[in-house]
Amino acid sequence: MRRAAMWMILLCGCGDGTSMAPGADAATGSTRAVIRGEVRYDGSQDGSLLVGVFEWDEAHPSQPMGPPADFVPVTEPTFPMEWEIAGLRPGAYFAGAVLDVGRDNPTIPGEEDLERYSERIDVEAGDVVVVDLELRDE
Repeated sequence: MRRAAMWMILLCGCGDGTSMAPGADAATGSTRAVIRGEVRYDGSQDGSLLVGVFEWDEAHPSQPMGPPADFVPVTEPTFPMEWEIAGLRPGAYFAGAVLDVGRDNPTIPGEEDLERYSERIDVEAGDVVVVDLELRDE
């Protein structure tokens, strides 16, 4: 349920995949970090894709507990799908990908949807970190 709430917040008013993280200013790119990677999926399900980067919460590791720092929506993904989120302040994050199977409700992932979340990602100013996520039929 918490993941469902996170994606609902994500689609109802957060970033558009091209903006800097909340609170970002006009600082140069070298003072910010980038997390990018690839989402891989070789299954048979069809749907839209959401990739988000979230601040790490020690009390709830790899669980979205609030809005993402930013996200990338892809209506018609082809895999492998490259993604990038730039403008992140130094800190601890994790990445997540959700394939909304059937494209019926992207704001609330259901049991039919495929989800994958990374481990903790620590970034410093100027870092470019690669995080690949693999979705699997289960």
